[in-house]
Amino acid sequence: MSKDYLLDFRRFLIYEADFYPQESALDVQSTELLKIFLRKNQGNKEVYVAGVLADGFNNDEIRRAIEVAIENTTGQKELARGNSLVVCFVYSREISEEQRKYILSLKRNSFFAGSSLATLVVELSGTITVPKGQPIVPKEILSALTGALEGREIQETESDWVNYSQKRLPKRVETPWVTYTLMVLIGLAWIYLELMGGSTNTRVLVYSGAQVNSLIRAGEYWRLVSSMFLHIGFFHLAVNLFSLYRLGPITEMIYGHWRFTIIYFSAGIIGGLAGLYLVTGELISAGASGAIFGLLGALGAYGYNLPPTRRKEFWTPIVLIAGLNIFYGFVNVGINNYAHIGGMIGGALVALILAVPGRVIVKRSILLGTVLLILMLGMALLNSYLVQQDWEYHFSEGVIAYEKGDLHAAIVHFEKVVELEPDQAEAHYNLALTYYQLGETRSALVHVDWALQIRPNFAEAAMLKKAISGE
Repeated sequence: MSKDYLLDFRRFLIYEADFYPQESALDVQSTELLKIFLRKNQGNKEVYVAGVLADGFNNDEIRRAIEVAIENTTGQKELARGNSLVVCFVYSREISEEQRKYILSLKRNSFFAGSSLATLVVELSGTITVPKGQPIVPKEILSALTGALEGREIQETESDWVNYSQKRLPKRVETPWVTYTLMVLIGLAWIYLELMGGSTNTRVLVYSGAQVNSLIRAGEYWRLVSSMFLHIGFFHLAVNLFSLYRLGPITEMIYGHWRFTIIYFSAGIIGGLAGLYLVTGELISAGASGAIFGLLGALGAYGYNLPPTRRKEFWTPIVLIAGLNIFYGFVNVGINNYAHIGGMIGGALVALILAVPGRVIVKRSILLGTVLLILMLGMALLNSYLVQQDWEYHFSEGVIAYEKGDLHAAIVHFEKVVELEPDQAEAHYNLALTYYQLGETRSALVHVDWALQIRPNFAEAAMLKKAISGE
């Protein structure tokens, strides 16, 4: 029970108070005494927290635990200038008043060096005893202590700190069930594709809801969501399920269930829109990659508000994973990198807007969100220019407009194709056919002649010319 409490306390310190775990730096002897050991940078000073399972400890062992904690802050027997250390002694049952007073008496405060040592007693019967007078224990540490007690009242009989707020922290996420539900649905969707004819079969993918840009532009916007559950081949499925398994739980534990759900689907949709507007020509794609990159973006946004020393450590693996995946996408044909980048930016932006439970959106987060929004708008403007220079896009749009009966719109697109690619025989033929449908025979003859000049054996063009000429 005491160990579970310390683990909960540790989790609160990490996710709610921006502490960084330091247990890996402890030697074997230290870990026997200090079950948790964490650090937080506050400007020019460091704050350390140590947790001790003290059941059965005598006074010498209590003093030794404090000495070990001090030594692990600086490698010396005294605290460094400006540093603070809080040592929490946890008992599974109520202890004697004499032992409680002894532990609290070990606190000390150096006004000259600006360093302090505070000792606390946590009795899992529901009592947290904090030292009277200086040094004052930081509010965030007391919040974590009471949060780990899951709502039990704090008794401050030994404390004169009257400004302490007993507001409870948000309930922590025990099981990331949203992540596991998504993994199950993705797996079931892949089995469905295989039963329908294969997850690499284009016809099956299109029928089942893959992202097809021309169909989305025609009004099938639901494909932006459905495509997130479909995967092309087993390797694609395995990579994304593994990535979701690694990134999903930690993101869900940080942001909570409903925020995680919003971030995941928003990032997937934004990634799909990036593929829709930034990929020139037709695109048939599927996968949860955009949403998963969104989780990377959300973790990056979380790291943005961490202390500078911890921020670098938190961001390094995220940047490495994202960079390697984006590089792999650029050097391999058929990977929709725009969905990856769009999903990551979208996930970061949505995460900054929602914020982490228990946090306040600070000005720099709003500024960063604005920068990301401007970046996305810039990408959209860039896409607008690129699309206008892509003949395949205009050819596809011209065919869609013709099939809908919008002949004038079809002419605009086909004229753009022959402007960009004058030797595109199919575009000249389609222009001739469209002009013929509108009764503009002179323009029809000009383009059908161009089609036959480019491709003399173009049978359909030859038949169209006879029809236009009345032969």
